[in-house]
Amino acid sequence: MSATKHVPSLPVIDCAESKYTIAHELLKRTPKSFSRYHQPFFGSGALFTELSPDDAYLSDIDRERILAYRMIRDRPHEVYRAYLLHVDSEPYYKALCKINPEKLNYVERAARYLYLSSVSVPSYFKYNPVLHYSMTYCGQPYSPKLSENDLIELSTKLNKPGILLEHSSFELLVEKVDTNDFVYLDPPHLPIGQDPKKAVTPDGFTFKDYECLRDLVFKVKNMGCHVMVTCPSFPEVKELFTGLHFNEVEWMHPHSFARVPTIIPQSELIIRSYV
Repeated sequence: MSATKHVPSLPVIDCAESKYTIAHELLKRTPKSFSRYHQPFFGSGALFTELSPDDAYLSDIDRERILAYRMIRDRPHEVYRAYLLHVDSEPYYKALCKINPEKLNYVERAARYLYLSSVSVPSYFKYNPVLHYSMTYCGQPYSPKLSENDLIELSTKLNKPGILLEHSSFELLVEKVDTNDFVYLDPPHLPIGQDPKKAVTPDGFTFKDYECLRDLVFKVKNMGCHVMVTCPSFPEVKELFTGLHFNEVEWMHPHSFARVPTIIPQSELIIRSYV
């Protein structure tokens, strides 16, 4: 298929490494054509929403995130009405964080996730398999409320017959790909200012996981896939992907998907298996 390319939009669900601010750089480097799109580490889905492919396998280790996307796909109006019931205050936010989401119905869980992602500092709103989430409140006006049209537009993109959403680890990707597929991988960022080989992200991702990711990249490349990876520009990480093609861009993440952002710039590698 050929990808439809247009001006980047803001994500409905934000996350720590959202790439919507460099979506235009990613779009310039996507394959000219491909069969199926794959995005583990789905996160905010910035590249998916800009490509808007007809056939895609989207996955994430965060069960609540995948559930939220499924509910936005299937019941966007109900999720939006439930989302509007939430109150922007720190005491309310802290109380909601303590609620076990499994005690809520699916629509309520999706709305809770939307609210928490929109008023948390994204650097801290990260999946943690032990603590469940690590979050810090930022509130509005840094993250203006979503509109119903935001959810409807995303629902339309997710509702195509060829789009599959799954709660899954990136290691299982190799079972899903085929020749001429396009794989985009945006793993958790290792902390800046620490030895990358000893660092651990809030969601438990380590340098050893990057080594596993490297092995996966070369495996699916050898299966005939087009592969793109985005990650921090550490020499140790770059060395892992020796033999591939590199571009370096400035990546900036607002402290939420704020329309008036506070910018934190850093260097980001765009790694490709193709020219």
